[in-house]
Amino acid sequence: MLENIVGRDFLPRGSGIVTRRPLVLQLINIPGSHDDADAVESPSAAEQPEFGEFLHQPNRRFYDFAEIRREIEAETARIAGSNKGINRSPINLKIYSPHVLSLTLVDLPGLTKVVISLPRNHDRRLTVS
Repeated sequence: MLENIVGRDFLPRGSGIVTRRPLVLQLINIPGSHDDADAVESPSAAEQPEFGEFLHQPNRRFYDFAEIRREIEAETARIAGSNKGINRSPINLKIYSPHVLSLTLVDLPGLTKVVISLPRNHDRRLTVS
């Protein structure tokens, strides 16, 4: 859903729990040099580069959205570990683009429950991992 709003693929992919830290995503519209309310997209807006910035790496711009995905994965592993642990410390990402509305969104970690055994009284209790 977030990628549809941004219009770019930048979130990690995988099975199970992929979002293991909250992602605070700030979309910031950078208008073109011509503010024409009637135009769908001005030529100057199309020429504006889209980029992302992380709070944990100030003054570094990411122009490649695949690199943004790798940085989210690396920062998640740095804080939450590589063993699928979940951490409440958010990753803050700002995306600057002429193609987005200024908006702040939060992607929260999801929980996946997988039954690893069904005991005799499974109708009253489930063992999950």
